[in-house]
This record gives sequence, structure tokens and C-alpha cells, in this order.
Amino acid sequence: MIVIHITKMLRYSFRSKDTILPTSIAPPRPSLFNLENIGEQLGLGKRKIDGSAKGIRMPNPIVEGVKNASAYTKWSWSILFIFAWMTYWGWRQCSYYAVSTSLACNGDMCKLSYQTAGWKTSEINLHRAQLLNTEQIRINRSGDLVDVSKYRGRDRRNYGFSYTLVYSLPYEEGESTVTAVMSKYNINRQRARSQHSKLKYYIEGTSPKLTVRESRDVTVGGVMAIVFGLFCMLITCLVGQFSDPVSPIRRRSSVSGMERHISRRARQ
Repeated sequence: MIVIHITKMLRYSFRSKDTILPTSIAPPRPSLFNLENIGEQLGLGKRKIDGSAKGIRMPNPIVEGVKNASAYTKWSWSILFIFAWMTYWGWRQCSYYAVSTSLACNGDMCKLSYQTAGWKTSEINLHRAQLLNTEQIRINRSGDLVDVSKYRGRDRRNYGFSYTLVYSLPYEEGESTVTAVMSKYNINRQRARSQHSKLKYYIEGTSPKLTVRESRDVTVGGVMAIVFGLFCMLITCLVGQFSDPVSPIRRRSSVSGMERHISRRARQ
């Protein structure tokens, strides 16, 4: 009886002061207009959301696709990238080590152009009078001139064919004679003889124009890398898997969900 009487007295005292019992106080509910609470619930911290798209953070679809892809799909993309890089490396190899020597003449003026490994180019403007002579020569694998008169038989066959251009350059102290090997790589005997004849006719004044060019645009390693890379890329595209197939259960669930949505809209 005493406990009941004390409880009634406490209730009467709280009601007289227009208060609420501590045990009856409900925890504050998050309001739709309390943006700070919404930010905490969404995991965005205690910052306010301005209601624009700046507060929305969507996952990167590429990163999510890589994370969720199967091991077979990842390996297919990795192998395809490796062989694509090999093909590109082969093309760079051929382009970097491409060398050429050309002589273009029109009338009495000529332009001698060089391209060496590393995309380095140089040009020299010459007059017809500066072109002195041309000769057929034999060269070694390094492109240096070799006197093959002392060799016989098979030893002589080890050296390639080329031709030279002898021209003069004026200096303050006088003139300097330069001998340029037009091709530092082996060309066959017939081409060397034909190009030598064209150059000789122009130097003697018989031909009004001249265009000779010797180049090596590819390397063995570059060509092998390009061919092997393209072939392996083709095989990888035919055998590899570049997207994970949708399972029948997932496809069936998505189709049934769509049908339920359509039927619900039809009832409305």
C-alpha cells in the first residue's frame, strides 16, 4: 500500500508540472527534414546534403565489373592485352630501327636525305657539280666497304652488294670529299647495278632528273613480334571469354519480376 501511494504521489507531482516521466520519453525519430541524421544513416557522415546530385556517390561500373568478373574472363582480358602490347612493340621496333638514304634531283639541284635509327633525320642540299662519282661496292654485315679482290669462292659470297655516292662539300679552308654508302644493307647485284647506272647518267649530265632511295623499314624481331602477336590475339578472341554469361536462374528471376511488374501496372 505504501508503494502504491508513493507512485500516485509522483505521478501527480509530474502532471502538475506539465512534465513527462523519464521512462515514457521516446527516442527521437529521424525526420525527413533532418538532413544530418539522413547523412549519418546513409554513411555520409555528419555533413548536410544539399539535395543535388553532388551528394550521390555511385560505384564505378568498370571497377565493379572487374571485381565481379570470373577468373576465366580476367585471364582472357589479360592475355589479350599482353599480345596487343606485343604487336605494338613489334611495330615500334620496326619504326625505331628503320633507316633510309635517298637522293632526289630536279634539274641541277639535289637533296640528299638520311634517316637513322631513333627517328633521326638529316638533309644536305647539293648541286650537280658537287656530285663527283659513283661506284659499285661490296659491304659486310656492318655496312662497311670491303675489298673482295683478295677473296675467292664462298668467302666472297658472304659480302653484299651496294653502291656509293662521292660528293664534295665546301669549307672555309677548301673542299672536302665525302663518300656515302647509299645502302648499308645487302641489295641484290641487279638492283645495285641499276641504281648505279641511274646515278652515273645523272652525274654525267645525261638525265635531267633522278630519284634513288634505299631503305630498310622492318627488322626480323619486329616482324616476328607483329605476326605472333596478331595470331595469338585472333586465337584469344576465338577461345577467350570477355563477359560473364548470365545464369538461367538469374535470368528467370529477372523475367518473372518484370512480368509481375507489368501485371501489377495492368491491374492499376
